[in-house]
Amino acid sequence: MTVICSAESGATVRDLAQAFQIPVFWAGNPSELSSTLEQAGREHGPAVILTSALEAETALSGGTTAAVVDFTNDLLGAIASRGIDSVYISRTSCARLGASRADLDLHVVADTQAAAMRATAAFKAAGRSACAVVTSPAELLAQLNGLYDASFDSASVLLISFEIDRWFLDPVDVLGEISAISVVLDGTDQDSTRLRDALLTVAGGGKGVTHIHVTNSAITAGNGSALVESARSLDIPTSLIGLPGSTVAAHDEIARAAELIEAAENISIIVGRGATGARRELLELASRIGAPLYCTMGALAADVLGDHCDGLVGTSGHDEAMQNIRRSQLVILVGVSWRGSAFELVGSSPVISVNADPLTFLRLPPESIGLLGDSREMLEALIGCSNDPVGVTNTARPGAPQRTGPRESARQLRAATVAQIIDHELAKADKASTLSVDVGINTLWAYRFVRSASRYLWTASFATMGFAVPAAVDVAVRNPEEISVAIVGDGGIGITLAELRNAAKVESTTVIVVFNNGALAAIKFESWIMGWPDTSSEFAPVDFASFARHCGLPAVTARTSEEFGNAFRSALRNDGPMLIDARIPAVEAPALAGRIHVRQVVGLLSGWLRDGKSARSGAWSMVKAVGTDAAVQTIRRIGRRE
Repeated sequence: MTVICSAESGATVRDLAQAFQIPVFWAGNPSELSSTLEQAGREHGPAVILTSALEAETALSGGTTAAVVDFTNDLLGAIASRGIDSVYISRTSCARLGASRADLDLHVVADTQAAAMRATAAFKAAGRSACAVVTSPAELLAQLNGLYDASFDSASVLLISFEIDRWFLDPVDVLGEISAISVVLDGTDQDSTRLRDALLTVAGGGKGVTHIHVTNSAITAGNGSALVESARSLDIPTSLIGLPGSTVAAHDEIARAAELIEAAENISIIVGRGATGARRELLELASRIGAPLYCTMGALAADVLGDHCDGLVGTSGHDEAMQNIRRSQLVILVGVSWRGSAFELVGSSPVISVNADPLTFLRLPPESIGLLGDSREMLEALIGCSNDPVGVTNTARPGAPQRTGPRESARQLRAATVAQIIDHELAKADKASTLSVDVGINTLWAYRFVRSASRYLWTASFATMGFAVPAAVDVAVRNPEEISVAIVGDGGIGITLAELRNAAKVESTTVIVVFNNGALAAIKFESWIMGWPDTSSEFAPVDFASFARHCGLPAVTARTSEEFGNAFRSALRNDGPMLIDARIPAVEAPALAGRIHVRQVVGLLSGWLRDGKSARSGAWSMVKAVGTDAAVQTIRRIGRRE
């Protein structure tokens, strides 16, 4: 298979060949291209030809017309009038639409999938709705990865799809599962009303995906200016602007919850993303009842508690926090999603769940109470029923990395050490920092060890691989005075690899750390835990540093903790981007926090036996990790007794 790519020069041929260990050729004119094609055809396996011999890109089918340009800019003006100031679009779509407006930040993505991901990241980082634009069914399908994340994480994203040529799929049907509202502009008198409905959803504080589909009929109707005037004159009812809902829980349920709190001597509070905005109430309740506050990943990302978090929950969190929760006589869950693992942490103890989603009450243990309503209002009601503060202050976060930093040496680099060095160096930085984390086992290392970032951007439910690099680029563009760090696995970065082109253009401190272990490590360990042999999680090695240099992005490879520490500190000193290709072992296993179920042990043994010799290093790594973690916990318990 031969892939021909248009390129301006062959200066990076060697870097590209080194990155993927495949033949790469350069052809500067049609004659060279012809002979190079013959040469590439004799190769066994894939080959790439970079060439400047291709004709300049011609107008696409149904190319740009004055009607398309006028309607596009009118519609973009309409959304700009409602406070949406950022649009993410591919180079192809930008050319087809002729999009250009001074009142909008138009971000041209290098990787098509990055449009929706960057729009989602913009909302997560700054709470502002953003827009992604597509002009073909292929581009629409490429956005699904990011749009599902927006839907799951309640991020407000506007998607506009332009049907310049006839589409052979129904975009409304494709997005039916994840869109809060989907309207079609078809050139009729109803277009103003439909656009009004969509903009009401976005400007009124609606969360999730809002979809506007523009047909060719709407474009040829030429009513774009009327849509702009309609949008500008739109009055949003006060009742729609994100006001907290009224209390739904009955007074007797609140009274029962207060009785449970008064009767319990050992209480733990688990805080989820749904408790955003209720920090003051959470701290007051915790002080009154003498309870520690533990965070889910969503709460950490939303900065619900700030520096007042006493530990992290989940199998990726802190073991001491989970053990404390299991010993509690009562557990209070505030804004914890039903998709999370917090409900598996509480054992058989009664639970008070405060949530606006009644689905969370379906999984509660016996003798538990569900309080349906706004977190702040419910917490205020519980505070009103509680006694005076008991004078107990929150303790230091259990399991948090020591600020002395990990020891750096010439030994093989390990994933835990990478995360600990990042945490230590960000703690010393004199600028605010945002950590964008991808999906995979790298998520676990970041969640457990990196606690020094000012802000965290995660993908909901571990659903969207490829999120971290587009998110980090967007943060860097929007906040050039801050540090932007991406933690991504070698599987995740492959999803949006082309966005490194945009990363190379960033003019502020941006560090992309690739956990390069040559495998989908999360899949490997999940397979073993389920008792399956690991047959396809590993892939051919990729030199991401070489590929980054091919994209114009400075990059280094680190194989030891000493090399990584030096590289990361150097990157933080620069006012520009850098990629660090951190080479770590694929079999490095984290110790799961909390109680290990017998089914997991049986599954691991079964998976290791089926894999035979290839599983020995992974088995030993996991046993060693569990043993080390148990030793640390024992030393801590002895220290507390003394």
